[in-house]
Amino acid sequence: VFDTMSCDEDMSRPPAKRLKVMSEALRLREKFSRRWTTQDPVHGQIWLPDILRALIDTPEFERMNYIHQLGTTAHVYRGATHTRAAHSMGTAYLALELMMHLLDVQPELYEEPFNLTFRDVLCVAIAGLCHDLGHPLFSHMFETYVRGEAAKNLLARRPPGYETTPEGAAELKKYTGWEHEQASIAMFRHLLESNPHVKEGLLKFGLQSEDFLFIEELISPPAEFGKLLKAIAKMSIGMEDSSQEEPPEPVDWPCRGRPHTHAFLYEIVSNWRSGADVDKFDYFARDAYYLGLNSVFDTRRYISSLRVLRDKRCVVATTAEERNIFTLSPSEKQLDSLRMDAADTRASLHRKAYQHKTSLKLDFHMRRVLELMEPHMKIPGKGGRIMTMSEAAVNFDMEAFVHMDDSLVRQMLRTPMPELKAAQEEYTKRFSLRQTSTYVQEVELEMELDEEKAKPELLELYGTLRKQSKHQKAKPLESSELVLAPVTLGHGMKSEDPAKNVVFHNSKSLSGYVENLGSGGKLYDFPDIVRHDFGVPQKKKRRLICFLECNTPPKGFTKEATCAALAVAFDHYMKRQEARLVRMGGTPNQAARSRTLRKQDSAEARLM
Repeated sequence: VFDTMSCDEDMSRPPAKRLKVMSEALRLREKFSRRWTTQDPVHGQIWLPDILRALIDTPEFERMNYIHQLGTTAHVYRGATHTRAAHSMGTAYLALELMMHLLDVQPELYEEPFNLTFRDVLCVAIAGLCHDLGHPLFSHMFETYVRGEAAKNLLARRPPGYETTPEGAAELKKYTGWEHEQASIAMFRHLLESNPHVKEGLLKFGLQSEDFLFIEELISPPAEFGKLLKAIAKMSIGMEDSSQEEPPEPVDWPCRGRPHTHAFLYEIVSNWRSGADVDKFDYFARDAYYLGLNSVFDTRRYISSLRVLRDKRCVVATTAEERNIFTLSPSEKQLDSLRMDAADTRASLHRKAYQHKTSLKLDFHMRRVLELMEPHMKIPGKGGRIMTMSEAAVNFDMEAFVHMDDSLVRQMLRTPMPELKAAQEEYTKRFSLRQTSTYVQEVELEMELDEEKAKPELLELYGTLRKQSKHQKAKPLESSELVLAPVTLGHGMKSEDPAKNVVFHNSKSLSGYVENLGSGGKLYDFPDIVRHDFGVPQKKKRRLICFLECNTPPKGFTKEATCAALAVAFDHYMKRQEARLVRMGGTPNQAARSRTLRKQDSAEARLM
């Protein structure tokens, strides 16, 4: 990186500015001259500034070595045992590569209005390294557990109607609204507090107190960025319609770590515009590698096409001379790569791995294991307070949270305690003996569906169906034996095109513009060939999978007959909801059962 870094060879620049650029570039080289290298199976040999080893060599970061990136999916794809720590180092590396590339091709970023220094580069790298510090055990599965089972158990311990009181609503929201991004910020603060030598070393290296706030904002950009997106969308419509020439309305800048001229830095680790950031670039490649799947997205080509350009669609309310924000602009050749390769890779990983039907079953079973285990597993937190795992999470008690990783649960599953016997037997049955729920049916939905409301109605239909002679061997079902698992497959921006808010440029026209730049010309002012793509709506796919949680049926009933009757009831219920039925995959027995169901006479349909 340093051998190819430009020191501003454009002699048309004024001597003072040329000296500033050369000085900052050499300072950056000096600060990062001590590098730590390691061999990564995905990116090859990667490097990080040696100062970051102080962060890596802490209990808070070490904890991520014991958290599987894909949670229970490792029990489906047996090779997918990579960790959050490896992903975090890969993300930091890509963040550094991107920053060094920008400074190499656009040395004017060292000048006004940006004045980038090594501090900005280091903060972006630290954000990439620490962005997943707050991930709980078994990754995203525990988030679902806190919002679902833990929240229900909370209400079960409280008097009826507790959730309608102000106190109850606030406490319940701590569970239903819990996110690992906020936990990452809390864990980053805890890391600095618990390891004073780390913060002292970073300050001695050259960081300042406001840089730590900047790092937190990079990890989890403020929600107020949504106002900027609305302003951009509004002006995009105006640009599409030449009759609308009103200037954009000023929008408040939501960040305190850096001014609005540094908006493009907030697109690197957690991209508020399009979701195309180094976090996703790393897990696209890393997850696909360990899953044995293909990732068609070319990260290095995409990064090498990026330039920092002015986005005239957004004006910030400020007294400064520069009022526009600046954005990362890829070449228009990357439009299909962003819209199709990156987005489709994400959707493919969700479909084939993250939301694979067996992964969903195992997630459900692991949440049940945690539900049985949690009341008997107490963790010491701040001030010696003893709490459960979910309490430690929702209260952001990092002294307790730091002990919560995959190994904690596995250790408790091997601990000979009578209180844990039920959880241990459940884990052995589901994961060791592989006695999991039975896949029944799957539908593709055209609309949202309340699973909790659907359950009693589906069970009522099933009960009606059991009265028929052909289904007399289907056993009566309890609500707990019916599992409805919702699946949403999209491109990461809900129903919006991920390229909608991105500013593109023509690489050939940009090269010609650079060649003709005169004294004082700036690449980021590239005027005419900026392309605003107005986006193609992306349809989200909603699926609902039905599982049967059934032990050995009583005498006179069979599991096969129960599954067949439930599949018919599920089919008819979904047709009532105007849902489009999609029978997908399954075992040969399941496929044969589906063919049989399609041949059933119309008399049964009329009865239902």
